[in-house]
Amino acid sequence: MTLRFLTVLTGAACVLGACASTGDYAESDNPAEETQSAYGAFLAARFAGTTQDLDIASDYFAAALGHEPGSVFLADRTFLAATIAGDMQRSADAARLAVTGADESGLARLHLAAADLRAGRGREAAAWLEDGNYGPFNQLLADMLRGWALASTGNFDEAIASADMMNAPGFSAPFVTMHKALLFDRAGRNDEAEAAYQEAMAGASYRRVTVELYGAFLERQGRQAEAEALYVASLAEAPGDPGIEADLERVRSGGRAPRSLSLSQMASRAILGPSAAVAAQADMEISILYLRLAQRLDPDYAPTLILMGGSLDRMGFSEAALDAFDAVPRGPFWMSARIERLWLQARSGDPDGARAGVRRLADETGDLEALTLLADLSRANGELEQAAALYEEIAAQYEAAGQAPDWRYYFFRAAVLDQLGRWDEAEALFLRALEISPNEPDVLNHLGYVWVTQGRNIEEAFAMIRTAAAQEPDAGYIVDSLGWAHYVRGEYEEAVRHLERAAELDPASPTINFHLGDAYWQVGRGVEARFQWQRALELDPDPDEIEALNARLETGVVPALPETALAEGPEAP
Repeated sequence: MTLRFLTVLTGAACVLGACASTGDYAESDNPAEETQSAYGAFLAARFAGTTQDLDIASDYFAAALGHEPGSVFLADRTFLAATIAGDMQRSADAARLAVTGADESGLARLHLAAADLRAGRGREAAAWLEDGNYGPFNQLLADMLRGWALASTGNFDEAIASADMMNAPGFSAPFVTMHKALLFDRAGRNDEAEAAYQEAMAGASYRRVTVELYGAFLERQGRQAEAEALYVASLAEAPGDPGIEADLERVRSGGRAPRSLSLSQMASRAILGPSAAVAAQADMEISILYLRLAQRLDPDYAPTLILMGGSLDRMGFSEAALDAFDAVPRGPFWMSARIERLWLQARSGDPDGARAGVRRLADETGDLEALTLLADLSRANGELEQAAALYEEIAAQYEAAGQAPDWRYYFFRAAVLDQLGRWDEAEALFLRALEISPNEPDVLNHLGYVWVTQGRNIEEAFAMIRTAAAQEPDAGYIVDSLGWAHYVRGEYEEAVRHLERAAELDPASPTINFHLGDAYWQVGRGVEARFQWQRALELDPDPDEIEALNARLETGVVPALPETALAEGPEAP
């Protein structure tokens, strides 16, 4: 994905008094050499945007603005680029000039108001919000910030009255209710806060923050038993949230109730709900601008940073995502952020550095999440013996701690042992994983496929794979297993149907294309079979598959029951 905000060129030539053309720039190998003029820096910024280099794009837009310090157009581009990149000071500086123009979205005003709220300047924040051309969503955020600007000057009655008048259509209504609950809470109007928190709980779409805020309110009221019940119910619905787990541990151990949040922290929580809702809808640059708005109000709130890191990662902005995860402070979310950061580092072209970092983290903390990531990275790097030993250690630690066994560690170790040729041990672990989670699609698929290729337990294996495919109908590697099970049963036409579907779902899988070629051959479609075999060869199959594919292409003959590899599924979580 490219930076749509950063690549808008409308009107740029006349605004910048350009002396170069876009055609001239297209011939330049190094856009950094074009920074002697505003237009050259602008073009370099656009180039950095297309290569997803957020920091450099921000630098170049700022350089262009330095050449043309009165350009509202460049100020707007610099504001957007710096905000997405996380350079909040540059963002605010550029926004002050950007708002003198049309500021069609009102985003610059929102960020300036948030910056003043964070600094305790409520009147200044309110002044930024007096004008502005807001669409419906930005108007919602502007109204919320206006309420907190009023609250910061002690005008709680007016702030709450303005919240009552807010237009809250559709999905935004629960967020307005939470905004009111926080205002009541801050004003010390506990009965009204209680009612608003309960109403917000009934319709919350970003539920974990609502639980966190309402639970802390209950604790401050001395209602620890109710807070505990709230946390327990939340974890039953969404297990594993480190923040809610920490809240539950605190209340059970008799810890001190959390302090009341500052005004800007409350404003940040009010903004975060709708911002997170936008981020959940689609991975777009606009969602980062809204998450940065919440961050500007409370730079250290871990859930905001983790949401932002995940969104940036999915959009391909790896460096910015790493920075977001690095910014998560010590606390309940720190370990999760470190794990996400190291996994991203491994996927971003530095697997050795990631493994070294995970080893240090595992040695320092002994944390099972860190050990799991180390096992996953070892498996991905082909260090199979080490991965198998680590999965065994993790499962043993879970059992020693009296925790419920987790099927994943038995399954991952079984898959590794299968790769090592230690099938008897692997089979026992696959069966153990099924005892723990009887309908787990990955376990059913893997064990069923191996049994099929071994010619053992064919009917049971077929039933297992069919169950897996019913649960995951769009998983190409599982649909492939179902097609291959039909193939082994001699049901070649049915095999073709499923294998064609698998190839549509995962066209880059060498194994799926290999299987489809064999099925075509069995139904007399020889030309198509050769095409699929050749296609499979071009997709980096494993050595055994290369040998078998070459033999088919040379002889045009398929063995009676060829044994091929298991189509690869997704990476371990």
